[in-house]
Amino acid sequence: MKKRLFTIIGFTIFSILILLSVYDYKERKERFNKNLNILYNEQSSMLIQNFLLDYYVRNGEFPDKYEKIDTAFYNALNSNSLTNSDFKYIKERFYTDPFSVDSSFYYYKAIYNEVNGKREGCFLLSAGIDGKINYKISDRIYIGDSISISTYELNQGFNYLSALLGTKDLLLFDINGIANMKMYHADYNVKEIMDYFQNDTNRHLKYHKMLKKSICVKGLVDSIDNNSLFFKEPTFSIEFQLYYPNSTKIELGDNVELLGICNQYIGDSLVMFINTIPCNSN
Repeated sequence: MKKRLFTIIGFTIFSILILLSVYDYKERKERFNKNLNILYNEQSSMLIQNFLLDYYVRNGEFPDKYEKIDTAFYNALNSNSLTNSDFKYIKERFYTDPFSVDSSFYYYKAIYNEVNGKREGCFLLSAGIDGKINYKISDRIYIGDSISISTYELNQGFNYLSALLGTKDLLLFDINGIANMKMYHADYNVKEIMDYFQNDTNRHLKYHKMLKKSICVKGLVDSIDNNSLFFKEPTFSIEFQLYYPNSTKIELGDNVELLGICNQYIGDSLVMFINTIPCNSN
């Protein structure tokens, strides 16, 4: 009799555990898919990546903090303007990680160039399937450092074991600014750039075909001043600020191709490039 009673109790407990597991599985999977939908449809990682790249071309490096990709947001954040509806919208849409169990921001880490100290790269992590960031890095990291981060691949879909053990984050993307410049750039000569910026219509357009873009320019080195090289026409100059100061082997009179970010123009006579490297550099 007792043996039968224990069997019934054991079977009942086992059944309850199975039912709870099934419920937990469905609930976790539903939450995962909902967060994934938010990540891709409402908080497009591509849009966030574009924000970071826009910061890079404006400043020549990535921000030291993720919040700084939007200056207005950063200022509002530090002044505790949490009552502003626009601020809340931006915070929830582009900063708050939908997978985070405590509504934290995505985990952002800048990666430094050891030679010039610039933040050349960055990566962004989501808390992922377990709802918390597992791979926070306190030290400064540099380009070329070996970084071991075990990430959860989204193409796996929902994995219940990973959700329970919770040891992996989602890598949304990692970017290298210099590599991005090399991959996506336009090619112009000095005269084409001069004609463009000396055209009143072009200079006053809200969208600039050349400004804040990666461009490879062919030209003759007219002068060298500190950490800059110059291409010159009689009424026009291009200044190329070198990414690696004091390390160029380029000399006066050399006919070269330089790759940099067309960062600003002054009047109608000077255009400045930042983060300049040879077009064919490795």
